Amino acid sequence: MLRTRYSANRVATYTSHMRIVIMVALPCLLLCACGPSSPLPQYELSGPTMGTTFSVKVVAPQSAIAMDDLQLVLQQTLDTTEQLTSTYIEQSELSLFNSNPSTDWVNVSQQLCHAVEKALALGQRTGGAFDITVGPLVNLWGFGPHGDRDEPPSDADINALAAQVGFEKLQANCELPALRKQHANLYADLSGWAKGFAVDE
Repeated sequence: MLRTRYSANRVATYTSHMRIVIMVALPCLLLCACGPSSPLPQYELSGPTMGTTFSVKVVAPQSAIAMDDLQLVLQQTLDTTEQLTSTYIEQSELSLFNSNPSTDWVNVSQQLCHAVEKALALGQRTGGAFDITVGPLVNLWGFGPHGDRDEPPSDADINALAAQVGFEKLQANCELPALRKQHANLYADLSGWAKGFAVDE
């Protein structure tokens, strides 16, 4: 008797599962069989940005979208982000902040302040594994705007600059909006943040 009930339950469960599979699979098969006779229109927009290139694919756009206008908006958005966050552009907003020796609040744009604020929050959540104040060490190793180097830096140089690093030494107050350094030589590097930030924008 128990064996019969067990088998009946298994049959009922199996039947129920098969109904679900059929209900999901059948529409998919029908869609594949009755797919569009011609591929959807697709456009690729690309250009230079942040020392590399970008590529955006637009599939089946609305007829009202002008591709040339969209290309212009994309490029302007990326250029604006680069002008805010690049350490390679001497007159970028971040470069101007880095070169400012003041340890008082320095007024910045709302956009840069929010980028730094979010990056600092990520530094806090990761216990410093992600740290935008690591710029001096990035430059020391030859990965920044100051150019390559042929051999590793000395331990003494590394230790001297490591003392300047720490996300807790940089503050953001986006109600002002403004940033403040704990010491004059603090150098923020948003290279690990800016490209993702630009994609979000």
